Amino acid sequence: MSVFITFEGGDGSGKSTQAKLLYNHLIDAGYLTKLIHEPGATNYGQALRNILLERPEHQDFRISPRAQVLGFCSARAQLVAEIAKPFLKETNAILISDRYSDSTIAYQVFGLGLVNYQKEILSILDFATQGLKPDLTIFLDLDPEEALRRTKGRLKQSSEPYVFQPEQQLSYLDSNQFDRKSLFFHKSVKKGYEWAMSRAPDRWVRISAERPIDEIQKLVATAVQKVLEKSNVKSEVKEKKLLKK
Repeated sequence: MSVFITFEGGDGSGKSTQAKLLYNHLIDAGYLTKLIHEPGATNYGQALRNILLERPEHQDFRISPRAQVLGFCSARAQLVAEIAKPFLKETNAILISDRYSDSTIAYQVFGLGLVNYQKEILSILDFATQGLKPDLTIFLDLDPEEALRRTKGRLKQSSEPYVFQPEQQLSYLDSNQFDRKSLFFHKSVKKGYEWAMSRAPDRWVRISAERPIDEIQKLVATAVQKVLEKSNVKSEVKEKKLLKK
């Protein structure tokens, strides 16, 4: 058995920090674990990320909402084929993804006004992911006004291009085009997540992003442990101890 865990939430919710903390916790506990970030976990995904998120928008360079859907799903298709599917074939494997398909629902469908095309976009998502769905999604819930405040602060802290380095970074201060959106946009993203949660409530765990980091970490660990036990995913360290006995 293997387990696929995703982290979702609005900008500034701290999901990248919690994904990394969970990754470190599981590695220390002896689990076969991989951490990925969307988009950017593959060379192809990183190239698309630089276009979709990092390149500043101006009059001669604006990516339409439909093009964004296809761009993010293209990066996701490569991630699933190149990394996710092969890794999840391993026994006792745990894959953690910082964002996944639900981000497209929240940001493009609801945030950018494509609500009337939900059916079509869900079909595209299913095609891109080969039907791969998370076993558990941690949603870090943050009030849209607080999200806007945090992202404005993040814009002041970092203007460097994004580079995903899971071994070196604890949190990510990357700024992108979504950090510059309005309060209305952040509220629309929140509605998108609420809609996604209503469709598959059993796989979601909602945690307030305004709690202290260590408190959130404990709640995440508790939710993950329940899924690991249900899926009978075992630590390599524990397995070795059992074999010695």
